[in-house]
Amino acid sequence: MIDKLYELVDRSKLTLIGYTYKDENAKDRFLLSLNPHKITSTDNIHSYIRNIKLDRLIDAHNDSRYLLLDISSIATNATSNINRANAIRHFCESLRAEAAKFDYRVIITAPLNRTMPNHNQDIYNFTGGITPMYSADLSFQFVDGNIKVVKNRFGPINI
Repeated sequence: MIDKLYELVDRSKLTLIGYTYKDENAKDRFLLSLNPHKITSTDNIHSYIRNIKLDRLIDAHNDSRYLLLDISSIATNATSNINRANAIRHFCESLRAEAAKFDYRVIITAPLNRTMPNHNQDIYNFTGGITPMYSADLSFQFVDGNIKVVKNRFGPINI
C-alpha cells in the first residue's frame, strides 16, 4: 500500500496529509524519503522555486520536486475562522498554480482535530478547515497507526 501511496503523491499536483500528534513520526518517516523543500507562507513562491533551481545547478544534492508546507505555518491577519479558512484556501490555490508552472508537487501537512464521535467512531478534521482539500488531488490521514485515504482524484479511495 505504501508504494501505491508514493505513486499517487508523485502524480498529485497538491497532496493534503493529515496526522494526529501521536502519528506525527509516521508522517515524518513517509515524507523523509521524498526529501521535500520546506517552505513557509512568507516565502515568495516564484522566487523560492527560482532559488531552488539555482541551488540545484550549484549542488545537485537535493533534486526533489516536492514543496512541503505545514498548514499551521500559514500566517494570516484573519479575525475569524471563516476568514482564516478563506486565506488558507487562497494561499493553497495560488501555491498549487505557481508550483505547477515549474512541475513541482505541493504537499501540505495539517494536524488533525478529533471531533465528536459518530457511532463509536472518532472523526478527524484538518486544522485550518477542509478548504485545501478542494484543491487537492490526493488527501490522506495518518490516524492510530493506519493510513486512511480521504480523497483520490486518480481512482478509488481504497488502495
